[in-house]
Amino acid sequence: MRKFAIISDTACDLNAEMRERLDMQDYLHGILYFPDGHEELSDLDWGNISPEAYYESMKDKKALYRTACATIGETTEVFEKHLAQGEDVLSIAMSSSLSCTYQNCCAVAEELRKKYPERKIICVDSLRYSTSLAVLLMLADAKRQAGATIEETAAYVDEMKHCVHQMGPMDDLFFLVKTGRLTNFKAFFGTLVGVNPMADFNHKGMATVLAKFKGKRAAFDATIKYMEKTIVNPQEQTIFVAHSNREQAAQTLAEMIKEKFSPKEIIINPVGQACGAAIGPGLCAAFYVGTPISEDCVNEKAIMDEIVNAKPTAQEAKETAEKEVSTMITNGSFAVLSDSTCDLAADVREKYGVDYVKMNYVIDGTEYPASLDWENHSAREYYDLMRGGKRVTTTQVTRDTYLKAFTAHLEAGRDVVYISCSSALSGSVNLATLIAEELKEKYPNNRVYCVDSLCSSLGQGMMVLKAAMMRDEGKTAEETAAFITANRLKVNQYGTVASLEYLRRAGRVKASKAFFGNLFGVKPIILSDVIGQNFAFKKVKGTLNARLEIARLIVEAAEDPENSYLFLSHADCEEDIEALKEEILKLAPFKGVMVSCIGPIVGASVGPGTVIAFVYGQEVTIEGKE
Repeated sequence: MRKFAIISDTACDLNAEMRERLDMQDYLHGILYFPDGHEELSDLDWGNISPEAYYESMKDKKALYRTACATIGETTEVFEKHLAQGEDVLSIAMSSSLSCTYQNCCAVAEELRKKYPERKIICVDSLRYSTSLAVLLMLADAKRQAGATIEETAAYVDEMKHCVHQMGPMDDLFFLVKTGRLTNFKAFFGTLVGVNPMADFNHKGMATVLAKFKGKRAAFDATIKYMEKTIVNPQEQTIFVAHSNREQAAQTLAEMIKEKFSPKEIIINPVGQACGAAIGPGLCAAFYVGTPISEDCVNEKAIMDEIVNAKPTAQEAKETAEKEVSTMITNGSFAVLSDSTCDLAADVREKYGVDYVKMNYVIDGTEYPASLDWENHSAREYYDLMRGGKRVTTTQVTRDTYLKAFTAHLEAGRDVVYISCSSALSGSVNLATLIAEELKEKYPNNRVYCVDSLCSSLGQGMMVLKAAMMRDEGKTAEETAAFITANRLKVNQYGTVASLEYLRRAGRVKASKAFFGNLFGVKPIILSDVIGQNFAFKKVKGTLNARLEIARLIVEAAEDPENSYLFLSHADCEEDIEALKEEILKLAPFKGVMVSCIGPIVGASVGPGTVIAFVYGQEVTIEGKE
């Protein structure tokens, strides 16, 4: 039976189930100001907007939310509710360096002690925020359940707060800039080159960046190494993994923590509305109890410096390579792989159990892996660079990448169905086929089937998803590869571009045609022809006419729309693709619609503002000729 109430605020990120578990009946809400100007109570249970919608609306800096801490009035009401029913109150508030909640709680406590002199009110400045505050609340409840007094519990929390760590990457630095945590230049540069800052708490109740890593895998490996050097009694702990719109990354990090530390429990939860407004999308971090954090994070910086500067042994390098391959999803009897041109989003790849091998793109002489999750540049940054005149070139999948991916599955006794970008657009499939032949002798019992999709973007993605569904239905790799090959020309593509300049640069149309096309507002209607090349088979005047023509053509080509899915991809032009979707759905009621952003490889050729529709239907018969 509890002897006192523990009250926190909306920064603690505890959902209803966790609050019930910790017997935390109330919390201080504060205010969330929406981008349209209206305000609502900040809600830990997301009754006013889902976490997905909240963070999705922030993508590409489109929506900014503001917050305000709980008012004196709200704080008084919540505290007095418990005092009036004979309970003492222990307030554990968000860091005073980031919010005035603690100061408000102290002011309210001072006034209420006069009204309830027989009751105790103790306010603790957690010097923590987000899920680290949740860790402290869990410790406080455990202490209370063990029979500690309110004074003992408050003293324990005050002692333990500097033992609560966070570690993990942040891949979108804009919101840290917005709240003054980094200079604008540093944030822009960091995001531009795919830097993931890694921070732990300091004694002032803010975060100190200890190091920066390029890419998620390096950041997660460093997280585990840092935890190994700072965590205390991991097998007895509940470790939280918090994320802001990075659920797949959180699952990966949680698995790594489980494998390394075998904790009592791992809880994955989204960062709440209050902290999320400042953090934004892009966080994936572990929160745990460890060694006391030193003044100015001197010890912690030394630990991270050691991790950064350590040279991996040959065995560690081998294990890292194996981990990279092992993260490929391999549901079922064989693996389904594609490449960076399939434009399938992370949640779709996870749902259907597929993965891809990366090509590369080059900007100003620097080469980046072509991640469909935009790990180096966000989609907006990437296409803004193109809008600003930057030339982007691309490379095919490397030999080593293919060997690593194929060998990992063959070693595990799995066949592989690899569905590539069109051979008319990339030489990757030719190299993959050569490597598959080379591996036959070493792995005679399993095989890599290389399928030339004769398509790209979501048309290629459609075939990848069909292969995954066939696998889940019990088809063999050979049957699946044969079916995709036989039916690949039934994937119809119709799209248009905002500017012919990018097609001209990529060698898709002659320079003169591109120039005069732009000059007179000509919009090419582009399809993928029988040999897999993108061909402008028709031209119309203006964006609206192009949209209407694409809608007409895609519906005309569709086979049984009511039982089929429509696939739409776009190059950083969500309004345009939504408008195209509306026009198509006016003509035919498709069973469902999948919309995806065109990735960096296809995007380098077609440029920003491109919209493309794909549907399964009539067999393509057109062969493009100049």
